Amino acid sequence: MFARAYYPGRSGQIMLVPEPGNIPLEPNDPFYRFMHGSPWDYDVEIPLILHGQGHIRQGVFDAPVTHRDIAPTVASLLNVPTPATMSGTPLIASLANAAEPPRIVFVAVLDGARRDFFDRFVDDLPTLNRLKNEGAWYSQARIDYLPSLTSVGHASIATGAEPRVHGVVANTMYDRRSA
Repeated sequence: MFARAYYPGRSGQIMLVPEPGNIPLEPNDPFYRFMHGSPWDYDVEIPLILHGQGHIRQGVFDAPVTHRDIAPTVASLLNVPTPATMSGTPLIASLANAAEPPRIVFVAVLDGARRDFFDRFVDDLPTLNRLKNEGAWYSQARIDYLPSLTSVGHASIATGAEPRVHGVVANTMYDRRSA
């Protein structure tokens, strides 16, 4: 997990891994109050839903996948080539054989959402659960690098690449030249 996110010159040499349920925070820092980014299941087991009438097959898919698979899946839907930097793979099992590509593709990211929320809060998430039930639900989707932080995840979703390739390795970075 650590090696996939190591980017020379940006990544640290030491990674602190807190005990499950604990996140070291700065006191009175509102930005990090709800931080996530651990290797524990509650941070890396993620919801992944695809939905699109005529383009996505309905069902539960239990293959292990990552959110890096979203960009190559969108590329497959739109019939565009993928760059060699993408390490994700298209989620072919859930793609229907549509005659034409979709007119629009919408990607929504529920930052910090956990896969178990879809069971624990089913009554509070009616629209998302409808999309899950009508679309393709990937029950074994995981983040497979550390830290599993917001900006790192968004860059991985958008590029289909690992952090060691796209270079975004944290929400904030220390630049010793400006210190």
